[in-house]
Amino acid sequence: MRVIVQAQRGRNFRNVTLDVDASSTIDEVLDQYMEETGGWKQMGDDTPSLHSATGAELDPLETLTDLRIKEGATILLKVRPSQASISRRSWRCIAFTISLIVACCLGVAGVVLAQTFIRLKGDPYTYGVVLDAGSSHTDVYVYRWMGEKDKGTGAVTQYGDVCSAKGGGISKFVQNPSGAGPSLASCLDTVTSMIPSAKYTTTRIYLGATAGMRKLNSTDPETANKIMDSVRETMAKSPFLFNSSQARIISPEVEGVSGWITVNYLLKNLDNDKLLSSGDLRGALDMGGASEQITFVSEKPTQGGYSIQLYGVSHQLYTHSYMCYGMNEAERQYLALLVGNKTSNVIENPCGFVGYNATKTFSGVYSPPCTRALPGSTFSKETTFTFVGTGKPAECSKTITRLFNSTCPYNGQCGFNGVYQPPLPAGKMFNAFSGYSYPVQFLNLPTNEAIALNDLSKSANNLCQKSWKEVSQIPSADFTEEQKARMCLSSQYVLANLLALHFPPASKTIQFSPEIDDTDLGWALGFMINATNMIPAEKPLKMKPMANWVYIVALASISFSFFLLTVPLIIWGVRRKHRKSQKYLALQESHF
Repeated sequence: MRVIVQAQRGRNFRNVTLDVDASSTIDEVLDQYMEETGGWKQMGDDTPSLHSATGAELDPLETLTDLRIKEGATILLKVRPSQASISRRSWRCIAFTISLIVACCLGVAGVVLAQTFIRLKGDPYTYGVVLDAGSSHTDVYVYRWMGEKDKGTGAVTQYGDVCSAKGGGISKFVQNPSGAGPSLASCLDTVTSMIPSAKYTTTRIYLGATAGMRKLNSTDPETANKIMDSVRETMAKSPFLFNSSQARIISPEVEGVSGWITVNYLLKNLDNDKLLSSGDLRGALDMGGASEQITFVSEKPTQGGYSIQLYGVSHQLYTHSYMCYGMNEAERQYLALLVGNKTSNVIENPCGFVGYNATKTFSGVYSPPCTRALPGSTFSKETTFTFVGTGKPAECSKTITRLFNSTCPYNGQCGFNGVYQPPLPAGKMFNAFSGYSYPVQFLNLPTNEAIALNDLSKSANNLCQKSWKEVSQIPSADFTEEQKARMCLSSQYVLANLLALHFPPASKTIQFSPEIDDTDLGWALGFMINATNMIPAEKPLKMKPMANWVYIVALASISFSFFLLTVPLIIWGVRRKHRKSQKYLALQESHF
């Protein structure tokens, strides 16, 4: 008769049809199956058994007839693993898991060691420090870029937070020139801790003094020199690379062009891959405390031209700085207009909020060369003025407009005060920052997109009509009470200033943005970028090859450790297979 022996799942046995006698015992059927399939070689210490189609185990001593197994019936072959086999399998799983974990740990250790080696070998960055010594305060920035440069210019990024020096701008140390340098010491200590010590001797440090010191230098050059000497002495004590020429009063052209570089660099407009036309490059408007700068691309300016090369591309710019038209000096000019030839020291202020009275000393109003008392003035230098807020936006705007002289000797091609300015290209986008952007922020107007001056005018007029009680309660953590009190004047001044520069009131061509991508707008970043043209590139220390080397080390570590841990398993498996073969031969001999 014929029966079908069907192997259990998970074993490498095949299903076989056997010709057997009905009187054969189950044990004899099993032996016949094992001989035909070579199954004894795979058994080891495991025990095979035959079962009915329903899964019941068949007695090995019973015959097929006794068990009523008929022609063509299916018998199931099952294998019961021995305890030793179970232990060996568990051991193999554990061994494999341990091997994998150890291999991964060794791989991670390889990565850490490789990265440590890279750090020991050298930091790939070049560092630079710039001190922006403005008229009201000094900010200290740390920048860095890869040692290699792109067509002669470093790809600079700001590193860490800005440190603001205490004590105000260095131009305020007129009575104590020797104290200007020490006022910067705390911030210099801060940036020293930020930069790797191995980089100190290659890190250049610069200080650029702007309009506050330009103004002092024009009226009191001796004191200005003493202040700069104090600053240089302090900077020379830092561990960075420094010579006296790296701390100076920068020209207004350098300030304006550096601000332009900052804007277009952060907007990625200087990326050569974009192949931008000159029309795509934005203009820059920067307002400090004592001056303001306007800079934009102009192919052939007859005056105010400035040529610069960045990332292998030359740019022809127009730039001009208006001394005495920064926010602080403009306020003095405005207050001086209000005083005029009055005889009373209590004066109405149409740009002041109703309910707010400001007190100013004589020097708080008159500060040469920007403001001087009118001839025949009855006020002495000991006079204190009180400006009473009246909240009249129309009168406020009219008074501020008097600060700008519209006379132009260049056939209409002027900014204001008779200064030559090429016509603004139609649709040219500008970024306005620092003093330009603060009132816009306070008015809660958008800073992430361009706005029309008409919108600024409407918001400024609405603000100026509010009482000081209302304005003081406007939540704004970014502005002090004194700054809030000046917001009517500030917003009206920004508006009048831009109209005097001939920006169209209805066009959305100006974006008032204090920062781009969390980086402050100003001249310092642009100054550092331009300075990298003169800083030698370091020897190549490319990151990509190093990164590939790290991966190779990690892969090699994992592979080698995995090999070491699996070789014993392979040897054990070969020896076990050999023992099975020997056992099979012994069983065969016993059957015969």
